[in-house]
Amino acid sequence: MLDLVILTYNEEHRLPSALEVAKKWANDIFIVDKGSTDATLEIAKSYGCKVISIPFSKQGHENTAEINLEIKKLKNTDNPWFLGLTPGEVPTKGFIDIAKSLATPESTHDVILVPVRIHSFGRFMPGGPWSFSSQPRLINLNTAMVKNLCHDSYCITERSIQITDSEDSHIFHPTHVNFDSFIRSHVDYALAETNNQTLDMVGSFVQQAEQYNFGFVMHSGADMRQFLAWKVYNYMVALKRLDDLQLPETEKYYLDMRNKYKKSEWQI
Repeated sequence: MLDLVILTYNEEHRLPSALEVAKKWANDIFIVDKGSTDATLEIAKSYGCKVISIPFSKQGHENTAEINLEIKKLKNTDNPWFLGLTPGEVPTKGFIDIAKSLATPESTHDVILVPVRIHSFGRFMPGGPWSFSSQPRLINLNTAMVKNLCHDSYCITERSIQITDSEDSHIFHPTHVNFDSFIRSHVDYALAETNNQTLDMVGSFVQQAEQYNFGFVMHSGADMRQFLAWKVYNYMVALKRLDDLQLPETEKYYLDMRNKYKKSEWQI
């Protein structure tokens, strides 16, 4: 038996499809909702989901530790595991079978990393930007250690294992439908990504931005939108962190210059 957790905010259009699939394999379905104002909660209740309401936060800013505590309170089995999905994701049957065989009450693992195939701007391109990732999505509520960082919520330890990606075992993850959806979500993620980070991370994000070049796109058939979005996001995170570090100095500069102009030009 395996429980499912889906985080929602105004997901009335995607949630029914996700729940139709989930009802085929999930024991309990937990909807963790951030204050939806559409029909999300009504849809969740109509499918018999358990709803946990949390304060609104931007994407990537959720308090994972508090969410886990609420899930643990409502669980009705002795199996401490759950699988976390977004409303747009669909797991393969093979993946669910493997997940159920590994995420059992007897398991000594803390988290299990699962294969996620990311379809960005309408394309899945192995080896390219936003194409594949191995993410800790199977969570043991009793043993998982939470870091509460954007894109890095859980600690990976010697007790963690990984499910191998294959055509029969992975999660389909759609993202970046168009420019608007990319900008809306990734401004939020860039803000969250820079929390609790140091100056050192600026270089790593610049390095990631430059990981792919124009020649890669021309020879791989990659969607140019993926190529540009990858660079924009990583440069955006680096820029935000540098801005945080230098903001007091910049603000002082403008204040001093304003006073200088007022004094020299207008004798104020």
